[in-house]
Amino acid sequence: MFRPRPAQLLGYLIVAASTASPALADDSPVRPTCAVIPFTNATGRPGSAYLASTISQSLYPAVAASGRWQLVERARLREILREADLRASDIGSGQPVRIADAQMLIIGEYRDEGGIVTVSARLVNAADGVVVREAAWTGHVSGITDAMAPRLATALLGDELPPAGLPAEAAEQFKKACRLLDEDELDAAIKLCSAILERHRNDVPTLLLRGHAQLRKKGWTRYAIQDFERVLDLDEDSVAARLGLARALLGGDPRTAEQALKRLRQVLERIPDQGEALWLTAVAQQQLDRPAEAILAAERAAEALPEFAPAWAILAELHLATGTSAKAVAAARTAVTHAPDDPGIWMVLGDAQWANDDRPAAHEAYRKALTCEPPPELKMQLDARLKKFN
Repeated sequence: MFRPRPAQLLGYLIVAASTASPALADDSPVRPTCAVIPFTNATGRPGSAYLASTISQSLYPAVAASGRWQLVERARLREILREADLRASDIGSGQPVRIADAQMLIIGEYRDEGGIVTVSARLVNAADGVVVREAAWTGHVSGITDAMAPRLATALLGDELPPAGLPAEAAEQFKKACRLLDEDELDAAIKLCSAILERHRNDVPTLLLRGHAQLRKKGWTRYAIQDFERVLDLDEDSVAARLGLARALLGGDPRTAEQALKRLRQVLERIPDQGEALWLTAVAQQQLDRPAEAILAAERAAEALPEFAPAWAILAELHLATGTSAKAVAAARTAVTHAPDDPGIWMVLGDAQWANDDRPAAHEAYRKALTCEPPPELKMQLDARLKKFN
């Protein structure tokens, strides 16, 4: 059973500054209402856009765990923001902001650069638009739920933070390992993580990072599983470790797919709209040949993380498999909007357009996939598809 925690020693850098605020007085009998606004993608990379929803989604249970604020429900907030055409950049400029009667707003931005994510958050008083507190976190994307969310929530609440997990030299090595993983230098990333763990054997972010590197290295899945299980030994509530284990177990074997579903249900019991868990649930149900359950999970994933291309891509695949090609085309088009450099998603779009009897559009999608530098196996599949046009 998961238990929300106020803060955990994850991530390698957190900087927080706070000022007093009468609106957040701990002895007040009334809980302020707070809205967590989707964060701004300061990097501008389309493939990172889904993190806007991931960050705000992860902050919800972390803030709620304190019991000191009432939170505006996420679906209601999305609808309000959509109708008002309001963006995070419009908030925190010293002007009053009215959103669903919220007295406090959490806003911010993030940068995803070279495998390293930096999240900056601000607590804003809605009555006057004044920034009350600020906090920042830097780490690997796998630490957003376990590390970023509780630490930023703790800082924004004005509570004392525990010390960071790694000393400066090791933190720099961690950043380098993140970049190596982003560049697909798997052996180098694993070696550097292992060097960090020789001196800091229980550092959870480094174990998670090495686990993800090993998961991507062919034939090393069992080592990734060992690292994710080690994280759960250190932190039984780790969402990131359960998601990592689920990825490792989704190798196409129905027996391990069922094991993956067990891990994913544990995540969804705590965070029902956890987008990555819903997407992986769709993958597992697809492998288990349960199309109806898979489509439901994929639709929920796309709703939870509307900018997350893999959720739309698997939804397209599932609609293709069930013969609803028009829906497959719509989902695949959304997917390529959010991941325009992903050759696999362009191929899914081509397959959907072929099934929908739109041969010219399918040909264009396959050609576009080839310009995205597909790996050898995917290139062979694309070449085979293009031969059908000769």
